[in-house]
Amino acid sequence: MPKTLFLGNGINKLTNLGIGWDDVLNDLASEVDGTKLLKHKDYVPFTLIYEGLSSKSSENSKRGITPLKKKVAKLLRKMEFNPFHKQVMDLGIDHIITTNYDYSLENSISNFFKPENFRKESRYSIFRRAKVGNTNVWHIHGEIEKPETITLGHEQYSGQLEHLRKHLTSKKVSPFRKNYSNFESSDLEYSWGDVFLRDEIHIVGFSLDYSEIDIWWLLTFKAQYESRYKITCGPTIFHYWSDKLQDEKDMGKIELLKSLKVRVDEKFGINYEKTYVGFLKRF
Repeated sequence: MPKTLFLGNGINKLTNLGIGWDDVLNDLASEVDGTKLLKHKDYVPFTLIYEGLSSKSSENSKRGITPLKKKVAKLLRKMEFNPFHKQVMDLGIDHIITTNYDYSLENSISNFFKPENFRKESRYSIFRRAKVGNTNVWHIHGEIEKPETITLGHEQYSGQLEHLRKHLTSKKVSPFRKNYSNFESSDLEYSWGDVFLRDEIHIVGFSLDYSEIDIWWLLTFKAQYESRYKITCGPTIFHYWSDKLQDEKDMGKIELLKSLKVRVDEKFGINYEKTYVGFLKRF
């Protein structure tokens, strides 16, 4: 069974060149005088904070290319790849799924890569991928060169989920739903969701906030898939790593993941860099 990496922002933060969500939020809030809203960021989902900040901007466009998204794209263009991006790409695996908008993975191998999307998507990212060598890099929440695709707010997350669900539940559209496991060698259009259902998925460096409604839905859907459609899915392994000690919040999320048939690799009080090095050597 093929292995696929699902990467969050953790890999970007392994060096001082990484940009965290606090940086993004602070920049956005300064643009629209949203510092009062930002004071409550520990208690309000990021997706709704973004909606609040966005509503303060009087320049929202009909297509969703807001000044705030352009600001995010500009900020993330400063990102530089680190040695871990290249190590991931050197694995030579067929698919890497990432929630990151930047091109650090691609740039670690080549400055010349092109999109090979199965469909033209102006706002959502169900079929959005770049091809570098034999590796498909799926930017499932958008990319910086297409600011309108950058998924930040609750409304766009909801739309993303709607399109993903429509594809994966349709036997007429989804190749995995048709029980084609080797869909790469066919002429069928497939999505990152088809890959997620089929492959052994390793989720790394991703906090899986509860506002990530598309990912939580997909984990739930995958847990039910075999009994619903009589088609076997690959396992999902969530690498739950933290440099802090485990607390009640961690325990709740871990138990929830396990209830959804997700295998959890728990490591607390760890050194991130050493943990990544060991993981990539074993992958």
